[in-house]
Amino acid sequence: MDDNNFLISYTNLLCVFIQEFQLETAAVYILVAQSLGDCRYYSHIKQFISCIRDSGLSDPQLQDKVLLAAIKSAGPSESSQSKDIEALSKLLRYDSSKVIE
Repeated sequence: MDDNNFLISYTNLLCVFIQEFQLETAAVYILVAQSLGDCRYYSHIKQFISCIRDSGLSDPQLQDKVLLAAIKSAGPSESSQSKDIEALSKLLRYDSSKVIE
């Protein structure tokens, strides 16, 4: 199974756990995003955001919060990673989210 299929399966499994155990969707998604950000798995973050959009369990504001959590967890970007952070920032839907602290 390639990384893309794994992440889709993982996200689908997250949705099942969230619904089955009545977990707070935002908290679960943000924790996953922070973990991906800590590891600087930029392509995985992008795919994760795509998966949660497709899941129907989130709204655009939540997606921005999840994306911001990943970006912040990735820490200050080095020149080699600035393109990755910039690409993730372009996925933000709300202008107010684009002002990163």
